[in-house]
Amino acid sequence: MANKVKVKRTYTSGVTPTTAELGPHEFAVNWADGIVYVKGPDGSIQSVTLGGSGGGSYTLPTATSSVLGGIKIGANLTITDGVLAAAGGTFSGTVDGGVYA
Repeated sequence: MANKVKVKRTYTSGVTPTTAELGPHEFAVNWADGIVYVKGPDGSIQSVTLGGSGGGSYTLPTATSSVLGGIKIGANLTITDGVLAAAGGTFSGTVDGGVYA
């Protein structure tokens, strides 16, 4: 016999579920905002924004000393039209099959 899942839902923008409204591993959907909320075993509520047709987009943040996920460009490195280039410096060692040895 199949199990039925009832999803908690709202069609009102800006409405988010409270920890009291969701049990562990339950989820809710805010259709107006396109967000799915899930309550994990630790009691926290996590959200995932739906991307609509064709999926969403994500832009990596610029890396800083406290933010990971982007690319931090240092001395002698540049990005032009999406291509990373290195200038100057020296290399010593051998390259064997694409692995620095």
